[in-house]
Amino acid sequence: MTFSAELLPEADLREAIGVLVRVVETAGALIIFVGAVWAFARFAAALVRGRGQATGFNGIRLTLGRFLALGLEFQLAGDVLRTAIAPSFTEIGQLGRFFRITSPTR
Repeated sequence: MTFSAELLPEADLREAIGVLVRVVETAGALIIFVGAVWAFARFAAALVRGRGQATGFNGIRLTLGRFLALGLEFQLAGDVLRTAIAPSFTEIGQLGRFFRITSPTR
């Protein structure tokens, strides 16, 4: 006699993962948005002050790049969550391409 009990039915698990994916992807989008607003504000302030020097703008660009990288990591995490439950070959291929694009080559 065997007992097979599901801890959480697959439909409920898919729904829970769907909510988590939306939360993680929203966090990624917010991080990118905050970074863009911050960079624009710093850029505008540098223009108003008349500091047209490349060193000031390079710092702004580097910080914006950090925000973008962090936001894309959250987007990648959302994609990983989405494919965690019975992924199709298409989803796996899309995830692999996205991972390859966002990961630095060594």
